[in-house]
Amino acid sequence: KTTDTATNLSTDVVTTPQVSGATEIKNFSYVSSSTSALVEYIQFTNQLPKSVMAQLNLRIEKEAREMFNTNKKELVETVKGFLDTNSPLDGRDLIEELKIDSVYVNTDTGIASVAQEGYSDTGGAHGSLSYRSSLYDLKTGKDLKLTDLLIGDYEKKLTAYIKDQIINQTANCKNCAELGGDMDPLITDVISNSFVLDGQGIMFLYGAYALGPYSATAGGQGIYVPKET
Repeated sequence: KTTDTATNLSTDVVTTPQVSGATEIKNFSYVSSSTSALVEYIQFTNQLPKSVMAQLNLRIEKEAREMFNTNKKELVETVKGFLDTNSPLDGRDLIEELKIDSVYVNTDTGIASVAQEGYSDTGGAHGSLSYRSSLYDLKTGKDLKLTDLLIGDYEKKLTAYIKDQIINQTANCKNCAELGGDMDPLITDVISNSFVLDGQGIMFLYGAYALGPYSATAGGQGIYVPKET
């Protein structure tokens, strides 16, 4: 028996400054005897003009549904491939999950920052952690990028700062001890495309393999850059 539902999970979000009930978390989910697919997404409940909120919510839900349908289809096809080749799963569940990691709604800047943590296990040697983030302009409903927020020659400065946090294993670098103070010279994407704004700075998020071998990055890394940096 399988279930394929969209349900409301929670209304608890972290907001800066504190905004009561600014968003709610919903999800699309699918569960069978050997697969599990889940995509969580947010819906805004206030703090936006009604017309903007309606369009933005519709777009977010559509993107989540498309991602969910793709993941579900791939999982079902992967299981079929195992069965067709008589390859046993040995009780192992194949998983594609994308959960809300954090939500920050800042009414002063009119920006909402959302981070999602993904986990994928499609039958390989091990599962893999990843991150995905979104940034919304609450006045227009449009997506924002890092380039919309930072000015000047920030790339060189950010790259140097992030490398310093990794090498010196500072308090601003979550799980950096696993990297052992090493920085692979072949890694060029030091500034992650996944990040969260909390009003006081930027937390850059790195999934498995982003900053090194799986043994050091399986749990992911987070590097915080304070606003005054």
